[in-house]
Amino acid sequence: MAFFIFTTVFFNEGELVSVVSKVFLLVVTLFECVRKRKSPFNGFTVACIIFFAWSVASLSWSAVPSESVARIKTFFYQLVCYGCVSALLIDDKQALKISLVAFSVSSIASAVYVLGFQGIRFTDNRYVDGFVSSGQLALCIAFTMLLCMYEWRKARQSRYIALLAVLSLALLMTSARRYFIILLLFLVIFNTLGSGDIRKRIVLFSICTLAAGGLLYAVLNIDFLYQYLGRRIESFLQFAFAGGAGDASTEGRARLIDYGLDLFRSSPMLGQGVGSFEALFSTTHGSWQTSADNNYVELLADLGIPGFLAYYVPLVVFLVRRLRGITSASIDVQFAVSGIIAFAAIDFACVWFFSKCGMLQILFFYLMAKSTLSENRIEGPVSHGNMVL
Repeated sequence: MAFFIFTTVFFNEGELVSVVSKVFLLVVTLFECVRKRKSPFNGFTVACIIFFAWSVASLSWSAVPSESVARIKTFFYQLVCYGCVSALLIDDKQALKISLVAFSVSSIASAVYVLGFQGIRFTDNRYVDGFVSSGQLALCIAFTMLLCMYEWRKARQSRYIALLAVLSLALLMTSARRYFIILLLFLVIFNTLGSGDIRKRIVLFSICTLAAGGLLYAVLNIDFLYQYLGRRIESFLQFAFAGGAGDASTEGRARLIDYGLDLFRSSPMLGQGVGSFEALFSTTHGSWQTSADNNYVELLADLGIPGFLAYYVPLVVFLVRRLRGITSASIDVQFAVSGIIAFAAIDFACVWFFSKCGMLQILFFYLMAKSTLSENRIEGPVSHGNMVL
């Protein structure tokens, strides 16, 4: 599992070592399922299968069949990987913990290689040729920072604060504003859920909100921070709320969203077919584009309302079920709920549904909550406050 996670974070798709890790993962999973006579299916994989089935069905009406076939191939091997990961880790808290450590170590190794050995700063050129985009690197660093907050709340050890400081510098150098926003949202939600007393929750919410506001103010007003991240956030806020021109990235994202909404309006129930958005946009505008940079819009444009619901209804069901008694739930459930909410809130600025690292992290949130539920069923609830429905 650690080998698969490392190759997923550190290497590009298609690299030999990445292919070997996937084959090895599949073989081990099949062996384990046969040996232990357990099913590889659970709520997460069933939801993925339903979404995959609708994606395959979209081939029959796809505007760009070749792109749909390519995307479906990607979905298939990702689905196999998610099924293997969940089958090996579900109800095994120790294995899940090892996997989260492996993800954190892999993220740090990736950051050291790109930012240290390569000497790359992403303020202007936000890609490393042949390696990784600033977005993927920032995503992995941000998730590791969430894990540091989780571990600090459990153990209150200063080493996690020190690691957070170092990772914050690495995240800053990627100039990835959306993952900075994820961190602020998670900081407020996760720490607010840390007390069952309503007065303490109000105090915690106020403190965390002020802390998040202070960080945002520092990023916008300290020159060093402003050059890496503040100017991009300022540009986005001006564009979104004050009608400003915004930077090239923000204006480009607005064009993508407008075009995606036009595609959705032209076929709201079926969409254009999975993977079609990028090809249609590139043909129309004469420029290559990898995604709509908006999960909501790309799902609606590619797969219509049914595809949108197939993706988001399971997440909503997950949140509704876990939010009941959330303040007295375990820290693992609070972490999972906070992470899912933060990720969903930033869906307006990124695309997850074919992100190899993004979906792996969402799977980790699900598995953390599931492992706690399994423990409660085995041990039995001590009180109503410990029951997680």
